[in-house]
Amino acid sequence: MINAAQLIYTNVEKEQSPQNIGGYQTLFYTREVLNEDEVELIEQRLLYYPAFDNPVKKVFFSLETGKVALAQIVALPGVDSRGRKGRYLAHALIFAENEFIKQQAEPISVLNHFRFFRTVEEALAQGAFATGHIAPVNVEVGQRPNTTAAKQWDTFGLEWLALYALKAESLAKERNALAFIGSPAEVAQALEVALLTVPSALRTQCSFDSFFYKCNFVATYFWAVGLVEKPANGRFIQIDVTGREFLENVTLSAKTAFERWTVSMLRTEHLDDIVQNKELAFSLCAWLEQKLSVLAPPESVPEDILTSVFKVNPDPLKKRVYDSLAQTLPPILVDKLLNDFNYLEASSARYAELRHGFAIEPLLELLFPALTNPNAKKPQQPIITALDKVLKQAKHRELEMLLSGWTGKVDVLRTSLNQLTEAEYRAFVTRLLRCEVLPPLSLLVPGRGSVFVNSYLENRTVPSAFIVDLVNALLNNGEAEAVTPLAPLLAGLTSRQRQTLQKKVAAYEKGVIPQAFTAALEIALKPNTGGSMLTGIKSLFGLSRKKR
Repeated sequence: MINAAQLIYTNVEKEQSPQNIGGYQTLFYTREVLNEDEVELIEQRLLYYPAFDNPVKKVFFSLETGKVALAQIVALPGVDSRGRKGRYLAHALIFAENEFIKQQAEPISVLNHFRFFRTVEEALAQGAFATGHIAPVNVEVGQRPNTTAAKQWDTFGLEWLALYALKAESLAKERNALAFIGSPAEVAQALEVALLTVPSALRTQCSFDSFFYKCNFVATYFWAVGLVEKPANGRFIQIDVTGREFLENVTLSAKTAFERWTVSMLRTEHLDDIVQNKELAFSLCAWLEQKLSVLAPPESVPEDILTSVFKVNPDPLKKRVYDSLAQTLPPILVDKLLNDFNYLEASSARYAELRHGFAIEPLLELLFPALTNPNAKKPQQPIITALDKVLKQAKHRELEMLLSGWTGKVDVLRTSLNQLTEAEYRAFVTRLLRCEVLPPLSLLVPGRGSVFVNSYLENRTVPSAFIVDLVNALLNNGEAEAVTPLAPLLAGLTSRQRQTLQKKVAAYEKGVIPQAFTAALEIALKPNTGGSMLTGIKSLFGLSRKKR
């Protein structure tokens, strides 16, 4: 229910006028709400020329003073005192625009259900003749629009009507308008169809005059006008409402998030869902595009609406996700994270995160794999600096180990590695050996030599120079048994590399280094005689081809 001011405009005899003058005039208006300038603006839009069986005329428009007006105009029977026909009576309801929007008032529904005055006598009975004042009235605005007529239009027709209605502001700037051509009853019905998909925040831009016969479009602009015949001039987009078709090519496309949602829903035959959910969807779309809106973003949204809106708006959604993530993490880390982030998720939990911010801990869980993807390399210094800042606010073991390695704190890194269980160590090392974010030997710690070697051999091609360094490191750590898997690779070493290993091995007592490794090294040290060295080493490990 909304409180509305009233205005009665008609042609009366002198005796029926509070101003004691005859002719067309505002008989009564709600004086504590409307001023004289507003009354004059309203009068300009209440023109009516009886014709074609004198249809009821319905008008909707906004005032620059923050008010909206709905009016019904009816022809009056008989003649005036001079024998002239063509008298009419206009009864207008004037609302505060913000309240009209807040209450989600549907102009067509109000026009169809409110009991407007149809005679001068009714108006005289309600107005204060001595002052020209008429009291405001409470208007029921909760009626849901009827979608029955819309089902007679094809999908393209509905889509174009919807887009032209949603783009009413743009049409007004171009001084262009829709001309609904047909009988007054068909025009009224088509107007109702056109406004079905329009949310309350945009509805006041869709001004209309259902019977624009002989009216001046230049002087009184409307988004849509009803005409019985094709217009001779004027910038009109013509629609045959009898045949329910546009009379010219339509090149419209959806530009906003809400327009894309509306078109998608219409194409999948979900008109009733649009009518039911358009206010919520519009608010969600306005928030998604970070537009100022007269409606606050909804605190909660059903997941089916989230899904339908997010699905057709991936780009604004991605930007919204990015901006929300950047409230928790530095943008340079968000850039690393976003490629692997499921930004299309349409859950209630995700919507809450987008509105109120992400918790940092789950993001760090995603950041670690993002920084250690296969073939990843050590990042640039700005990323390392940003990570250092974040880890001073929140803990993450694996990222802290990465940071230690990147900042040259190898001892700190190895201390942390020693605190891992064998399974945790294997998982961490395996992941890092699949990329190049840290030097491999920085991951080697005493007691885990065999795990490291096996993981390395499974995930990397071993350079010959690295074999020497790895053997040295393993022996220095007292893990001679871990060198055995490297024995088959000794044949690929250069002569100098083999000699370096020989000197290292010679420094150990016999039996300390596994016999399989020392035997392979001895074979590798022998002069190469046409592949016999490689064959010999392979035979030590059962790798030579069996004779047939």
